[in-house]
Order: sequence, then structure tokens, then C-alpha cells
Amino acid sequence: MSGSSLRVVVVGGGVTGLAAAHELARLAAERPADGLRVTLIEAADRLGGKVQTDHVDELLLERGPDAVFLRSPFWLELCQRLGLADQVVRANPEHRQSYILRRGRLHGIPGGMEGGVPRSIWPMAASGLLSPWGKVRAALEAIVPAAHPDGDESVDGFIRRRFGAEVAERIALPLLGGIYSNDTRRLSLLATTPHLRAAEREHRSLLLGARRAAHRPAANKGPGSGGRSQSPFVSLRGGLECLTTALAARLSGVDVRPRTRVMALMPTPTGESAFTLALGDGQRLVADRVILTVPAFAAAELLRPLSVVAAMQLDRVNYASAAIVTLAFPAGSITLPHGSGFIVSPDEGRLLSACSWTSQKWPHTAPDGVILLRCHLHATEHATILDLDDIGLERTVRAELGELLGITATPRLTRVYRWPRALASYEVGHLDRLATLDRALADLPGVFLAGAGYRGVGVAECARQGIEAAARTVAVPSPNGVPASVAGTR
Repeated sequence: MSGSSLRVVVVGGGVTGLAAAHELARLAAERPADGLRVTLIEAADRLGGKVQTDHVDELLLERGPDAVFLRSPFWLELCQRLGLADQVVRANPEHRQSYILRRGRLHGIPGGMEGGVPRSIWPMAASGLLSPWGKVRAALEAIVPAAHPDGDESVDGFIRRRFGAEVAERIALPLLGGIYSNDTRRLSLLATTPHLRAAEREHRSLLLGARRAAHRPAANKGPGSGGRSQSPFVSLRGGLECLTTALAARLSGVDVRPRTRVMALMPTPTGESAFTLALGDGQRLVADRVILTVPAFAAAELLRPLSVVAAMQLDRVNYASAAIVTLAFPAGSITLPHGSGFIVSPDEGRLLSACSWTSQKWPHTAPDGVILLRCHLHATEHATILDLDDIGLERTVRAELGELLGITATPRLTRVYRWPRALASYEVGHLDRLATLDRALADLPGVFLAGAGYRGVGVAECARQGIEAAARTVAVPSPNGVPASVAGTR
């Protein structure tokens, strides 16, 4: 700490880092006596990370995430603070039906699903996804006794135990595996869907718990319980990049350094500040607090000289690679089913993992006369999408769409977006590893971690973590009376 100033460096200018820097700028303006000095460092030539929107020929194309799932009021409140409330749009309620591809056929996802599990058995009874025995086994969930495991378990293990193998394999695996970019047999229940464990402990049966919740007075329901006719998926009319642009525009007083890479993070021997950051351009930057919002594997390399234990835990956060192929067709050249798109069961053996019928789901993304499709491809154990060039990816997507939807028309526009090691996955034991990481970081006062690798994936969760990490830098007193860090993952 130099004089009366507190120097905070945020490493990484994606949505997490921008949210952290924005919150620090707000705190600096509110509390000038604290002498808060903020620097934001980003290796790329632009801010925003994976949140990128292209505007091409009246089309709105999202390079990365295209929606936000409303888990709490946080996202809407953030948009309100940033002046984006009038930009918020919900997924088209007229095309809410989505599908699962299984054995070459599209099956409608039954109504009443939440978190990859049924809230009611009746929609399941009419589904073609389950066999007669699978439907009976799912209904028997109401009498399955509650288990009381001491620790974590896989999402697959929980759903298989409660609802049977068919619900686990034919519904939860494609649904939750797609959301969390991993096989549900490896996904941590406590890190991804802890509400399922909580519901089992409170009600014994998830079906019975859902029935009781449906009869509760609306005033007693938690956030997000009401308004079930509204889609929980929202976006911004001008694209999600409007969010990062708004955050970047509100960094008054922040020293923003794009095209700057942090090569090393070292303790400062003089004691005037806690850390020295060696930058790629040869400069050195001193800091009292450092918020690392880069991916866990990048944070591991920076922290390895300071804490082998912390680096080892960060190394264990797995990331999947992905690609997005967006296709625009003239209206009339293809015909789509009613709905918003489909996800692909992993046992189909395809590179295509999902296809959003974007112009139906988000009408603001394309003008009349254009049908916009957004195809997702994830690397698998048997094939990596990164081995294919753009032409190969487009050919693969068009061939699979032709087989599945009968699409033979030539698109008027194609865009391929690649995301190597981009999707963090929380495997069984994730929260235990975070606890070990917290203990290791307690020996590094001044270091904070935030981002998709820790306590929530998705744009809203990353922004929330960034804001919380920023608040911790000035809120936690240290023994000598100046602000100090606790592990940013707590």
C-alpha cells in the first residue's frame, strides 16, 4: 500500500473483469478518501472477452453466448443500472418448444421440466423420449426414499437414483450436459444443480416438492418461481455486446490497457505494495490487490510460483472447446418445425451438439425474409472440432442439417466462430477443490479469483462474481487496518 492509495489491478477484460472494474470505479467515485486506483489489463485488442456481437446485413450474430438465464433478479437490476432496461428482450413465447434429437428423430422436450428433471409426471406420459417402463420408473420417484450422501455426487447419479436410467440418459444428459459442457456422469451436483439435493432433503421426493410449491401462495415463492409463462431466457435487442460496451463506457478513472499481457505475478520485496506484475511490453506494474478474471488454467500459470497448491486446484478445472456455425437462408428455401431448436443426445455420434432456430427464438436477430440458424459443435472424446478448418465445419453442419431437417438450400451467409478451451466444466468434487483453493489463497492476501471457472457459468454469473470480487478488495479489513483479500472464490 503506497501512501493513502490502494492500487487494484484487474487482469482480464471479459465480462467478469469489466464488471469488477466497473464496480471498483463506482466505489472509487463514492469514496474518494480511500484513494482507490484501478488498472484493467486485457491481452486482446478489444474488451468483452467471449461476449461479441456482429452486425451483418441487418443480421445480429452472436459470436459467443446469445442469451442469459435468469436465476435471480441480478441481471435485470444490472441492466437497469447500466441504462439497458429497454434493451432487454425475452425469448419468443410463440416458439418455446424445443426438441431432443434421439435415434435420428426430434422429440419435443416435455413440459414442466426444470433443471433437467420433471416437475410433473403427466407431460412425461405423452413423451416419445421414454419407453412405457421409463415412464413408470419416472413416476415411481414419488416413493423413492431420500438418500443422505455426505458429499458431492454426479448429476447423472442423482437423477438416475431418483427418476431412473431413461430420464438420466435420454433427457438430463443432453439437457444438462449441453448447458454445462460435460457428461452428466462427471458433472458435480452440488456445483451445478444444488437445488435438486436441497429439494430431496426438504421434501424427500422432487415430484412431491414441486406439487407443494405449485400450491404455495405466490407471495411465498422465491425469486423466479412466478411468471412461469415467461421464458427465463433473455438477451439484449442490440446484442449481448451492449452489456460489455456499457460497462466499458463507465470506467471513469480506470487505467485501461488493452493489448497487454501479464507474463508473471510476483511478490514485491520492498513492502511498498503486495505484488509486481511483469507485462509483455517489458513494463512492471505494482499492485496492492490483484483480481484474476482470466480462465483457471491461465490463473494457474500466474499463481504457480506463489502457491503450488492453488495452481494444482486451478489445473483441475476442465475446459471444453466449441465452435459456432451460423447460417442465414432466404425464407422459403427451408422449412423449420415450430419451436426454438434442438439439442443432440451425445450417443447420436454427431459433431453437432445443438441447433438454435435463432430467427424464431429471437425475432430481433433477422429481418423478415431471412431464416437464421445457430449451430453448436463441441469437442468429444473421439473427435475435436478444432481439427477441421472452417470449410470442413460448414460442410459437417450442412450435411447433418440436411439429414435431420431436410435442408438442402445454399445459405446466403455463413459465419464460423471458434472457441478453444472456452467452456468451464464443474466435475464431481468441484466445491471441495474450491475450498482447498480458498485455503491456499488465504496465504496470499490480496489475490482474488472470479469467472466462469469457479462459482457459476454464463454471462450473468460471471458479472456477479466480478462485482463481488471488487467489493471484497475494499470491504475486508486486514490485521494492520487496511483492506485485505480473502479468496475470491468464497
